[in-house]
Amino acid sequence: SKSEIHIVGLKNISHEQSLEIASSDNSSLRQLVVGLQKPVVIDEFQLDKRTGHLQDIKYKIGSMVIVPLLSHSKVIGILYATKEASFGFDQEDVGVVSAFADQATIAIENSRLIREEIEKQKMEDELAKHGAQIDAIYYCPHHPDDCCDCRKPGIAMFSKAAKDLSIDL
Repeated sequence: SKSEIHIVGLKNISHEQSLEIASSDNSSLRQLVVGLQKPVVIDEFQLDKRTGHLQDIKYKIGSMVIVPLLSHSKVIGILYATKEASFGFDQEDVGVVSAFADQATIAIENSRLIREEIEKQKMEDELAKHGAQIDAIYYCPHHPDDCCDCRKPGIAMFSKAAKDLSIDL
C-alpha cells in the first residue's frame, strides 16, 4: 500500500523536487532505506542507477544521504539531505545527519505520546460529565508482528485487568 508523504522541512531543494524524489513511481530509494533500516549514501546523484528515474528533472543535487527515522525498529519517516557537490557526504556527515534523524524521531514520538495523552484526557473528561470513570487503561506495547499474547486473540490484557481490578471472569 502507498504511504502518505508529508514534507516537513526543506533546504537547498524545492518542495516540488522533494515530492519527486520521495513519491516517484519508482520508490526504490524509499524501499531500500526501509528494508536496510540504515542510511543510504548516493555519491553521484546524476549517475547513480538508483536515481535514474529522476534524471529528466534538472536538479542541483550532486550527492544525497537518505536516513530512516527508526522507532522501536519501525521506520516512521525518512530524512533526505542533499548537497550540490558529488561525493559531498563523508562518514562524519552521515553521522551528523543520522543524529539529527534520531532527534527528529524522538520529537515525532513525543508529539504522538502527547497527542494520545490529550485524547485520553478528553475521553476521561467526557465520561466524567456523565458520571463515569476509567479505572485503568491497558495497551499492547508490542509490534503487531511480535505475536504476543496481548493482542487479539490473546487475553493477556484481560487477565491483567481482571487481576488488577479484582474482576471475576
